[in-house]
Amino acid sequence: MRSHSVRRCCAVLLVLLASNGFATQQSETEILSLQQAIQLGLQQSPALAAVRATAIAAAEQVPQAGGLPDPRLSLGLANLPTNSFSLDQDPMSQIQVGFSQDLPYPGKRALREDVAKQQAQVAVLGSDEAHLRLVRDIKQSWWQLLYLDRAIQSIERIRTLLQQQFETAQTQYTVGQGQQQDILLIQLQQAKLDDDELGLIQARSDALIRLNSLLNRPPLTPIVLPQQVMERLPELPDIEELQQKALDQRPDLHASHAQLGAAHSMRELSAKDRYPDFNIAARYGRRDQYQDLASVQFSMTLPIYAGRKQSRAQDQRQAELIAQQARLRDAQIKVGAEVASALVRYQRSRDQVTLFDVSILPQARQTVDAMLAGYQVNKVDFVNMVQAQTSLQNYETNYWQAYAAAHQALAQLAAALGQENINE
Repeated sequence: MRSHSVRRCCAVLLVLLASNGFATQQSETEILSLQQAIQLGLQQSPALAAVRATAIAAAEQVPQAGGLPDPRLSLGLANLPTNSFSLDQDPMSQIQVGFSQDLPYPGKRALREDVAKQQAQVAVLGSDEAHLRLVRDIKQSWWQLLYLDRAIQSIERIRTLLQQQFETAQTQYTVGQGQQQDILLIQLQQAKLDDDELGLIQARSDALIRLNSLLNRPPLTPIVLPQQVMERLPELPDIEELQQKALDQRPDLHASHAQLGAAHSMRELSAKDRYPDFNIAARYGRRDQYQDLASVQFSMTLPIYAGRKQSRAQDQRQAELIAQQARLRDAQIKVGAEVASALVRYQRSRDQVTLFDVSILPQARQTVDAMLAGYQVNKVDFVNMVQAQTSLQNYETNYWQAYAAAHQALAQLAAALGQENINE
């Protein structure tokens, strides 16, 4: 029974670390439902806050992109004689004040603003995608934790039953009515349960840390899940309908479309770069003892190196447009594969849950009851009775594993469709 003591020591150590090594935000008696976990994660996630702030920053760039360049104000002294640097020695000496404004070729500002709008939309859609992924990850971690809790509880139930049988077998052996091999068999099964539980406790610690990190809490903050979970496993539409829904509403795909629109606008902008930009300027010169002077100037850029610059830029933007078209298609293929993979996982797990719930578990429980009744009247071998009990524990664990896997697949499918929940 040494492994039993080791397991108990490990469990106590985990509890002490959780209570003393970290500040907790939730007491051990507080129940954390799935919806509460999702709400807490959405409120507390620094990663989600970062992408939301990035989207706000990108939106602020739109009016900047469509605005005129800042005008330029100039002050100067003109035509000063070098022998005296006096303003009243030469009639052309003057104090000048100037103003100039760059004017992009018509249509460039609108295209730059359109590019910024598309990029801001990409940032917003990136925030939506991060929101969905966070909800998916919280759901999957929560269901993993639930499965591990149920598996540990199943082991504890079988352990209690085996302990009762061990005491009975020991008493019978003491009075000469039992066999030593029965006692040894129970001890072996208890040791195996200890080993299984140690693995589950370690897996639960990993799942606990994962969920707490998603909720932005200290890693070993205790989490207690509800004892009653009545989450129905729904029937789903066929794969073609689900994939079309994903194409229509997945934020990642809408972001790829927005990036494609930005690439179109950038290609059009590169074509307009072959045309000159303009500048208008006005200057006023004040002269001592003479009439003041004023001048107006118009200038423009001369794109005479278009063969090396603007034409190459057009080729660059065209290649970038083709690349974005390919990325959009690749994203559509990946989303379709995500939907198909999640759907196949869900259907397989749902079938397993149905099989366990309707057939395997009822039969296993009936078998255990029959074995116990038969053993009490010496009609069933002790070994077979113990094996039936451990088989029931394995079936119960597998049931909860399949049940959690089905809900994890639903979470993956909902995110692939661009939804928080599958029934939206």
